[in-house]
Amino acid sequence: EENLKIGLISDLHLGYLYDDKRVEEIVDKLNKMDLDLVCIVGDIFDGDYYTVKNKDNIKSLFKSIKTKYGVYASLGNHDAGNSYDEIVKFIQESNIKLLRDEYVQIDNKIILVGRRDSSPIGKSDQKREEIIKISNPLNLPIIVMDHQPGNLKEYDDNVDLLLCGHTHQGQFFPLNIVTDIVYDVDYGYYQ
Repeated sequence: EENLKIGLISDLHLGYLYDDKRVEEIVDKLNKMDLDLVCIVGDIFDGDYYTVKNKDNIKSLFKSIKTKYGVYASLGNHDAGNSYDEIVKFIQESNIKLLRDEYVQIDNKIILVGRRDSSPIGKSDQKREEIIKISNPLNLPIIVMDHQPGNLKEYDDNVDLLLCGHTHQGQFFPLNIVTDIVYDVDYGYYQ
């Protein structure tokens, strides 16, 4: 059995607050880790594609992520709105494979599932599918990218690893108390 090194990114919120400098710092760290796979679990944008500065540099930075199997993403609640189509096009042009209630089998090692967000803020492309039917005759481990950990109860024992973001662990006191109450998991690892 071979181990896979997976990098996880969530909640970049590119736009008003964050730009290419933040992405550059993250990509530098990722590229020093010799990763097999990078998963981005939503809120890549902060709701408005047009507020993002240095888009071409960000696209180049995403393309420069070094992995064996590539970079995959699911969308978050902020990856929606009137510029939704531009957000999706940007992600795809950045060599990021976007999974929206879809799955891929990666090199007979894992099945990676990407879920649509359960409550996008504004326009998106489709409603979230309740259940994704996965063909898994090789009985490979299943990893799911789902932006919101509030969806934890949708998954059964067939899912081996669920990757989420969204909570920011409340960001600061006392909101961290609220997210700890609202979500089964608002930070870290849960088994």
